[in-house]
Amino acid sequence: MTLLTDKSFDSDEILACSDCFLDHGLKLEAERCGQLMESRCPQCNSISGSKLTGGDLYGLSYSFFVNGSRIRTDYGGSVAIQFNEHHEGVGDIVFPGNLEQDAKLVAKLINIGFFLYGPRLWMVGEVEPLKSLQLPEERDEIIKRILNEFPIAKLPKDTLFYRLRVNPKQQMDPAEYDSAPEGYLGRGRLDSKDLPILYGSFDIEACLHECRVTLEQELYLSNMKIIKDMRVLDLTQRIEEQVTEFESLNMAIHMIFRAPAHSYEIIRAIALAAKRIGLDGIIYPSYYNQIHASEEIVKNLGLFGRPVQDGLVVSECVNRVRLKKVTYDYHFGPGDF
Repeated sequence: MTLLTDKSFDSDEILACSDCFLDHGLKLEAERCGQLMESRCPQCNSISGSKLTGGDLYGLSYSFFVNGSRIRTDYGGSVAIQFNEHHEGVGDIVFPGNLEQDAKLVAKLINIGFFLYGPRLWMVGEVEPLKSLQLPEERDEIIKRILNEFPIAKLPKDTLFYRLRVNPKQQMDPAEYDSAPEGYLGRGRLDSKDLPILYGSFDIEACLHECRVTLEQELYLSNMKIIKDMRVLDLTQRIEEQVTEFESLNMAIHMIFRAPAHSYEIIRAIALAAKRIGLDGIIYPSYYNQIHASEEIVKNLGLFGRPVQDGLVVSECVNRVRLKKVTYDYHFGPGDF
C-alpha cells in the first residue's frame, strides 16, 4: 500500500513542471496539480509549465498512476498500481512508450517506486453475503437478514421528493408521474412485472443523472408530496457490525448498488420481499454516488405499486427543466490499464 502522504512533502521547493512529461495525459494532469509561476523548471528549464513541488508530484502520482489504474469487477473493484518508498528505484512495472521515462522521473524526484497492487479479495467482490445473494438457492436467507437488520424509516405525511419525466405525453397530468405502465415494467433497478415502482429522489441532480438526459429531450420535474405516513426500508444507513469486510452485509449492499444492470435481479428480489412484509418502499443509494462531488450519500426513493393512482402521493407542482451546462470532471491514467 502507499505509505507516504502528501504531508511528507512540506517543502515549497520546485522539483519539476508539467513540460517535463512526454505522456500527454500525464502532462495535462500535471498542469492541474501544479502552479503557474514565472520561474525556470530545474529539470527542463521551461518557464511556461505548471511548477510542481514534492507534494504536487505525490498528488499527481496518486491521481494518475493509482486512481487512473482503477479496474471494475462485477462487484467492487480495485486499483492496479500503487507506490511507496520501499520500492524506490525498483518498481516492477514496465510502462508503455514515453510513460516509462516519465514514471522514472517522478519516482526519482520523490524517492518512490511503482508496483502492481494485489488487492484484498473483498475489494473485488469476495464478500460472503454478496456471494450468497448471487445464488438463487441462498438469496432468501440473506434478504431476510437485510429486512431484519437494516432500519425501517418513517416518511411522514408531507414529505417532499422529486420525480423527473422525459418527453411525457401530457406533462401536467399527475398520472405521468406515477409508476411506469405495464408494458414498461422490469426495466429499472427495483421494478419487476410483479411490482411497479415509482422512482424519485431527494436530489434534483440525481434525477437528471438517473434518467440519462440529453439535450434534445423535453424534461419535466414534478415536486411530489406524500399525503400519509409511509414505512420504507432504508438501505442508505450503515448497520452496526462486528465482522470483517469479507463477512459484511454493509459491504454487500454497498457493492450491489454500485454495480450496473447485472445486479438488478438481486435488488428486485429485495424489493419484492420488502413489499411482502408490508413496507411501502425502499430508500436506496444512487448509482451516481460514486461520481458525486459531495461525500454525503445521495438518496433515491422507490415506492411500491402505483401511489399516485392510489391517492398516496400527489404531484404538487410541475416545472420544465432546461439544461444550461453539462460539466465533466475527470482525471487521466495509464492507457494499458
